[in-house]
Amino acid sequence: MTRCFPCRWGFQCCRPWPPWSTELSPLTWLRRRVMSWPVRARLAASVVDLSSMYRGPQIVVWNVRGLNSRARRCAIRSLLCTTRASIVCLQETKMELICSSTVLDALGSEFDGSTYLPADGTRGGILIAWKTRAVTISDPLFTQNAITVKVRAPAGAPW
Repeated sequence: MTRCFPCRWGFQCCRPWPPWSTELSPLTWLRRRVMSWPVRARLAASVVDLSSMYRGPQIVVWNVRGLNSRARRCAIRSLLCTTRASIVCLQETKMELICSSTVLDALGSEFDGSTYLPADGTRGGILIAWKTRAVTISDPLFTQNAITVKVRAPAGAPW
């Protein structure tokens, strides 16, 4: 039996259906098909870029396991240079006091709004920072282990 269906280039192709032989299961056929692709194509097929589909605020959440070291702050900043994040949530900062110079050093000058939950000794700590030109964050609610905020994009309802 043959069946016409659009191929990956958008043309109508007539191929035997089902495309696998009767000796192979559909899953085995698919594995063999994907493994025959070049390595670069296999890697590209496994990554889904959600940022191209969603136009709202982008959020980065990271368990940093300590924000005290300069190397960690540089790693965070280099990560943020590769993203279009509007909001950053850093967990496990392990800092009781986070001053604006630490936020500036770790995130850059674009993240001009921030709030934090201090660590309890060397445990916990949360930092939320945002770009005020991209989002508005209000109504922070602090509990022992969490921060809850209301986020509003320039053209949208709060969430």
